[in-house]
Amino acid sequence: QNPRSPAKVGLGLTANNYIGDYNDPGYFRIYAGGLFSLQKATRRNLNLHLRAGFGSFADQFDGTEIPTGPNGTPLSRFVETNYIHGELSLSYRFLPTRRVQPLFHLGYGLIFFNPKDLDGRRLIRNTEPTSAGASTNRLVPQLPAGFGLETRLNTYLSLEILYSYRFIPTDYLDNYGQTDVTNSFDALQHIQISMMFSIGKGPELPPKHQKSKKPKEVEIILDE
Repeated sequence: QNPRSPAKVGLGLTANNYIGDYNDPGYFRIYAGGLFSLQKATRRNLNLHLRAGFGSFADQFDGTEIPTGPNGTPLSRFVETNYIHGELSLSYRFLPTRRVQPLFHLGYGLIFFNPKDLDGRRLIRNTEPTSAGASTNRLVPQLPAGFGLETRLNTYLSLEILYSYRFIPTDYLDNYGQTDVTNSFDALQHIQISMMFSIGKGPELPPKHQKSKKPKEVEIILDE
């Protein structure tokens, strides 16, 4: 890929995983989501991305006692959180002229989340003390980072597969910040599979490597 590469629009699906106070470390639950992206090459190895997506997770506290805050108020045993996010990021491509391009990406954006109880009622924001520096707002910054591959299928289509970890400075994705024994922030991670469409014809694909054919040996027998 080079600076003359056209912009690309992408639509994808995500498999999301929540890391927080209510989830059991022994289980790895996956939740579906979606993603829209706009991509433009700025340099030979650098691409600028604008991404927006959505997702959700649901979990429950599996202990014998319902958790309570420092003031003794019992909290919801079950939580379901819907969220939307957007970010601006840069990706660095290690082999920009190849069909398969490994990449690393880093960005900055915002995420808005809305925790609800089992009956779909919005949970009252819990503002009890939590990890130092943690925000109790519903709209907070996020820092996504990850790695992946983009495979060019032809001059118009590409397939992008990415892993992303989202650092989010809040302990309240699940509306509660005191049950986490590690006293750490909540987090989200996902695997994304997107189809990228070029707005205009992209650079020609590099030729595939072909194995050189070994010439056939011909045996000539002369009669004496």
